[in-house]
Amino acid sequence: MYNHPARANYFGRQALDGWKETFLGLDKRWDHTLPVTYQGGYLENWAFLSKRTLFVSVHLINAPIIDELEWAQRHRASHAFIREAVDAYPGQFDVLVLLSNAKPTEHHDDFFNRLTYTIVTNRDLMRMPIVYLHGSGHIWEEEEKFLNLPNMLRVQIEGRKKHPVRVMIDTTSPNPVKIHRHQGDILAECCVRPGWPK
Repeated sequence: MYNHPARANYFGRQALDGWKETFLGLDKRWDHTLPVTYQGGYLENWAFLSKRTLFVSVHLINAPIIDELEWAQRHRASHAFIREAVDAYPGQFDVLVLLSNAKPTEHHDDFFNRLTYTIVTNRDLMRMPIVYLHGSGHIWEEEEKFLNLPNMLRVQIEGRKKHPVRVMIDTTSPNPVKIHRHQGDILAECCVRPGWPK
């Protein structure tokens, strides 16, 4: 799309500035008691624990790759932040929700390979539902057994001018994840009663 580096850089900076204005420090815009932590150097990455669910958001970027070193460093830092968040709450969560903007492509293999290794080498993570919720593709997609992991679900939301998506997690249920599309009246395919995992 952006075949000229200067043009790509301009639109990349413009997109990042818009993202920062809209989302950076979003949790500070209302009163709450959520223990939100941020990653030093990457304040767009944040995490919090609520009702035995750990939410971790990392800012992965879509192609084109303008600066390969920054791209690789961002992936390493985002993976490290997920590991740190998981390690900060041992035994305190039963569901892990990962949020990002990027649809996984071959450009993200280094990140997702590290993430897969982290999950498969952690007995607790392998026993719990993990959801990767992301935007970017702007069409609805659901993928169970994401990364070939039986306990992982990937959902790409439509975004843009579509209705918000409601994600409900009830860690007291054996099927804790329910995802509703379009004003809450459509259950996502993966999450038809009683919920996911089935």
